[in-house]
Amino acid sequence: LDVSRNALPSLAGLEGRTLAWLDASRNALSDVGALLSVAGLEELNVRQNRIEAIPPALARRFPAAFGANPGHEEGVWKLHLADRAEARRRERERALAEATGPRAPALPGGTLRLRGRSLHVVTAGEDWSATGTVDEARGRGVLALGQVDPVRDIGTGKLHPAPVRVVVRSREGRVRLFLRPRGNEESGFPFADAAPGQPARLRGRLVRDALGFGVVLEVLDGVARGLEVEVTPTP
Repeated sequence: LDVSRNALPSLAGLEGRTLAWLDASRNALSDVGALLSVAGLEELNVRQNRIEAIPPALARRFPAAFGANPGHEEGVWKLHLADRAEARRRERERALAEATGPRAPALPGGTLRLRGRSLHVVTAGEDWSATGTVDEARGRGVLALGQVDPVRDIGTGKLHPAPVRVVVRSREGRVRLFLRPRGNEESGFPFADAAPGQPARLRGRLVRDALGFGVVLEVLDGVARGLEVEVTPTP
């Protein structure tokens, strides 16, 4: 529907209609709320009008449709701020869930037997990052990420890794991931379970073993295959 260049003051009468496209540019529109109930709309142009309040739902669907309106820049900026605030809220909720899950009174001991391990580890001061895969895992123990030298690495930050976020995925079999808590270990050691299609996501501190740092894995079903491990530093 093309109603451009008609000095239209409103879009009253379009409520509830079905339109595939609408060109209402170069009119005198100050409000486009009627479009919220238009069904099937795939293309929209309401540029060069007098619209001051742009509905966020329409701005998201048609980001290029509102140029040269008084509320365009302000609306886009407000939408940007709202999206950023929502993203921060979701991240806070995710971080809280990953840091406040179940806890075990102690880390499991034993031997972690791995086949087909491939890990890429990067350290920058106290920040440890890693990505890697394990073809097959059995048992329980530390998946080492890297060794440290108490003499050579002193003063580098490497001896005191920053908190991390760890994600473990399993193609076959269940695996339990353990970390050290960010606070007092008397509160227990956080853990999360990974199963096919359900990654384990956990925040805490790397576990120190005799040679370096890593994460603790416990295979719950005898054998786990196709593991993916991702470690990133987190505030």
